[in-house]
Amino acid sequence: MDVLNIFVIASLFATVLLRQLWTGGTFSKWAAPLLPLVFAGVIFFGLVQVSQLVVQGLLVPTRMMNLVAEERVETFMATGDERELFETPTVRPDPKMTLGILRNEKLQTILPAVCLAPTPHPVTGRFTTASQWLLKNSPLILMGGLALFAGLCGFGLARKTLGLVGADLAGTIALLAALTALGFVWSKSPIQRSTIERELHYKLAAYFTSVDNPKRAAIHEHKAEALKN
Repeated sequence: MDVLNIFVIASLFATVLLRQLWTGGTFSKWAAPLLPLVFAGVIFFGLVQVSQLVVQGLLVPTRMMNLVAEERVETFMATGDERELFETPTVRPDPKMTLGILRNEKLQTILPAVCLAPTPHPVTGRFTTASQWLLKNSPLILMGGLALFAGLCGFGLARKTLGLVGADLAGTIALLAALTALGFVWSKSPIQRSTIERELHYKLAAYFTSVDNPKRAAIHEHKAEALKN
C-alpha cells in the first residue's frame, strides 16, 4: 500500500511535469493543465468508490464481529465459564483455539483492558494517553493539513509561481477541491469512533433481542449507553 500510495502521488506530479517535454502547438496549451486535472479526477473518483466499499462492506461488519468477540472474552475472563466463550456468535475463527491461548498465564498479564472485566482502576499502556489524544483530535489534524494545503495553494496562485500554461485554472480548481474537502471533513467531525461503536452496540442489542437472548442484548445495550455518556 505504501508503494502504491507514493506511485499515485508521483504519477500526478509526472503529468504536471509532462508539459516540460511537450513541444509547441495549440494542443499542448490546453492539454497541459487539463491532463493533470483529468488524471486527478479519475484517481479521486476511484478513491471514493474504494473507500465506500471498504468502509460499508468490510470495516463495519468486521468491527461489529470484533465487538462481539471482545464481549465474549471479557465475560469469560470475568466468570471463567467456558460456556460463555462457546456461545455463538463468538470469537473467530475458532473459540477452542482462543480458549487455549487465554489460559496462558503470561498472556493474561498483557491483555488489553477491553478484554478484561471492568475494574475501578483500568489497566493502561504506555501509549494509551497519546493514542486516545490522536483518536480524539484526528479530525482537527486532518483539517489542519487541508487548511495548510489550501493556504499554500492560494499563496502559489497569488505569487503565480506554478509554472504552467493555464496554471490559474489548475490552481483554482485545486484550491476549490481543498476547500471542498475541508468543508466535508468539518461536517463529519462530530462523527467519532465512539459514536460509530455505540450504534453498532445498539444493532447487536437489537439482534440478540430478536433471537431471544436478553442477557447478551442487555450487555451490548449497557455498553452503548456507557459510550453515550
